[in-house]
Amino acid sequence: MSSSSNEAFHARRPHKKSRNGCKLCKARRVKAYGQCDEKKPSCSSCSLRETTCEYSSTSSSTPRNGREQDTNPAQALSHFGSFGGNPKRQLDIQLMHYYTVSTVSSLRSMFHLTAPVFETLQMDAPKLAFQHEFLMDNLLLLALVHMRSVDMPSGDALPITIYRGKALHSFRRAITNMSPNETQAVILTSFLLAISSIPTDRITQEPQLWTLNWMRLANGPRSLLKQMKRSSRLSPIRSLDRDQVMGDFVNHPVPIGIPVGLSAALTEVANHHEQARNSILYRAASCIGKLFGILTLPDAAACINFKVRAWPFMLPPEFMDLVAEADPCALLIIAYYLPLLQFLPQGWLFENLAAQEMHKIARSLDSNWSKYMLVPQAALTFTAKADLKTFLINQIPVESLASGDNHEPFFSSKRC
Repeated sequence: MSSSSNEAFHARRPHKKSRNGCKLCKARRVKAYGQCDEKKPSCSSCSLRETTCEYSSTSSSTPRNGREQDTNPAQALSHFGSFGGNPKRQLDIQLMHYYTVSTVSSLRSMFHLTAPVFETLQMDAPKLAFQHEFLMDNLLLLALVHMRSVDMPSGDALPITIYRGKALHSFRRAITNMSPNETQAVILTSFLLAISSIPTDRITQEPQLWTLNWMRLANGPRSLLKQMKRSSRLSPIRSLDRDQVMGDFVNHPVPIGIPVGLSAALTEVANHHEQARNSILYRAASCIGKLFGILTLPDAAACINFKVRAWPFMLPPEFMDLVAEADPCALLIIAYYLPLLQFLPQGWLFENLAAQEMHKIARSLDSNWSKYMLVPQAALTFTAKADLKTFLINQIPVESLASGDNHEPFFSSKRC
């Protein structure tokens, strides 16, 4: 394992408070990400993210009360204008309008949302957001990320950092003390937060894998989906059938086609891992095998988009821990997943995601793993989806497709 993996994936380190840190580090609540070293003209954190590093005029001295002075959100948001002297209130109003007019329409275009799902996101979600602050925070965050990605590509990342911090804080508090009548709002919030995750990480230039953050946000609240129908009468959200939410071909049998190269890597390290770790890795690899297997089916084009997005819901939570620990096999499994993201509409959500993440993974693995990275790296060179599909199918062992015993429902817990 190379030393760069320690920088990108290791757990957060102990820290000291930064009294005179830069504006961005203070706004990001630096204790959650590492200490601002207060270097000038640019601290190490801002240099890593290639963002503008600014210090407040009062940063040279510590306040009398000995407390840090956080960046004022009103100052950070002032360029959006003001409403009654409150720039954040003005921005909130703009964002609510932008969400209902632009963001939801963009999601419908990218993911071919059915009419009931579109109406739920456009009409019911804003109504429910006025009753639940955590949903409102995440709705506004998604709109801001969309606005920043599409209309202000060179804009400041600081407002997004502020909104994301508030959205995560209110959501965590909500799920800790969730009441039955909040189930629908929590489910909607979890989806909105997962949708905004990758573009938010791109804008703020988070150093760790963006797909890891996304998988954790998508995987965490999956148990709440079981309560969806039971709670439909407890909120203004219209009742939705599973197929309306999930799409067609939800759980049909698929072959498990674990790519040859990935299978070889798992076999090579099996003797060096305890059984529990091998089991987690094999389950995650089987989930990849199902995505590869779907490509061989006649209805692949109709369902691959949804299945690729649903992959995090299938993963064992322990797999995310292995990715965070920079386990080489876990990172390789992510590398095999990245080419499948090319089947998704790129747009402002997934633009250049696969290439960025593949580079991080390749940089984190030592030279012994280079041979296993050749196939996923080569897959990203295909621009035509038909050619990519053919290339990926050719990585599946023939016997995996020939045996009917190797088929199981997509959302099965037998192997993944």
